[in-house]
Amino acid sequence: MAVPGERILGSYRLVERIGKGGMGEVYRARHLKLPRDAAVKILSPELVDEADFLARFDREAAAIASLDHPNILPVWDYGEAEGIPYLVMPLMRRSLKDQLANGPLPPREVAAYLRQMADALDYAHAQGIVHRDIKPANMLLNERGHLYLSDFGIAKGLSGGQGLTRAGMSVGTPEYMAPEQARGQAEPRSDLYALGVVLYQMLTGRVPYGGTSVVEILIKHVQEPPPLLPLRNLVPPLPPAVEGVIGRALAKNPGERYGSGRALADAFDAALAAGGTSRPAPEVPVSGRAGGPAGESTIRGFPPPPGEQAPPQYGQGASHGATVVGPYGGGGNRPPPQYRSPHALGGPGQTPPPGPHGQGAVPGYGPISPHAVPQPVPQPRNRTPLLIGGLVGLLALLLACVGVAALVAVNLGDSNANGTATAGVAASGTVVAVALATGTAGALATAPAPVPTPT
Repeated sequence: MAVPGERILGSYRLVERIGKGGMGEVYRARHLKLPRDAAVKILSPELVDEADFLARFDREAAAIASLDHPNILPVWDYGEAEGIPYLVMPLMRRSLKDQLANGPLPPREVAAYLRQMADALDYAHAQGIVHRDIKPANMLLNERGHLYLSDFGIAKGLSGGQGLTRAGMSVGTPEYMAPEQARGQAEPRSDLYALGVVLYQMLTGRVPYGGTSVVEILIKHVQEPPPLLPLRNLVPPLPPAVEGVIGRALAKNPGERYGSGRALADAFDAALAAGGTSRPAPEVPVSGRAGGPAGESTIRGFPPPPGEQAPPQYGQGASHGATVVGPYGGGGNRPPPQYRSPHALGGPGQTPPPGPHGQGAVPGYGPISPHAVPQPVPQPRNRTPLLIGGLVGLLALLLACVGVAALVAVNLGDSNANGTATAGVAASGTVVAVALATGTAGALATAPAPVPTPT
């Protein structure tokens, strides 16, 4: 195979490799006749004979080509050279993931990014496409702060028959995966749930659910309400109404979430406009039930489910443009986040601090931490019922772990050569119904028992 600088694909000469993932590589390329750089995504040669991966690559090209929206990264060309398919797309040097490397963003900048992604998702959903991998690494930025949704490699058509995974299989990135998506039943509001996770991350500099294993993260998505303390510790403080927006966006039941990206963006704009700095009552952790189509969780103080009252239609919010970042404290005893000046821009080569399940390669899967099950305090009398209760609780947790593990094919994360955005296309290692490995990472892909479709 020719090295970059010597290799030509169609009308483009490959200049340098800027990203590498589970499915292929991404190169910066120069048009042979026009003074224009592009991003060229190439399927790995060893996967060319794999029908599933080839179909996924073909479907990504077809999905993007069918979408015409200012916030969806377009495809410029699609072809085959030396028996290997390739995609040509606009070159983007930064992503929202890079932007968040320095911590949370000012609320008005959050509103601008949220509006752009909401518009892109509403359009894709109207065209019958569910993205299934909404996350900052797949949100690319140009020099003016215009945001593009990218990487439709695991997108799924709503009309049925277009999925590459077996019934009940699941694909995506655990930190952003809705409860029903973990059960292999992604729908448009699964994308909106992931957008709610990104909203939380933009405001706080962290995802709401982390853990030492993929299973632990997914169980938190299914059972736990979003942690509100990181929102309440921000300096300057957020209006209290923002907590209600987050709670509804991350509702366990899809029917209790916002019905569209626009409704979510409008609600967030309204919460910011409402102002106020008074603190609500302390957060009351309420664990939801893992059973049912999408799990259930009662979160005190959040708005009623959609349908009881139509979402208000507010203005378009902040203008799109500036790309502002600021330092933050990551929790524990660190100081709360504080924002930088709107003129302090982050450099293109920055990457987020490492974490147990960040955007990079996922480490080995550890067991669920036992602290999730409170142990009863022994009493001098009637110790047997307490012991049985503790064993029953532990058994229930183990069964939940097994249930989730049987439903997930996990995203192996993004990797690139220089820490920058993967030039408009995320060269991710998302697993599609098969077990792969990247470094020490692995994946679970076991067909589960049938699960009722959420209504």
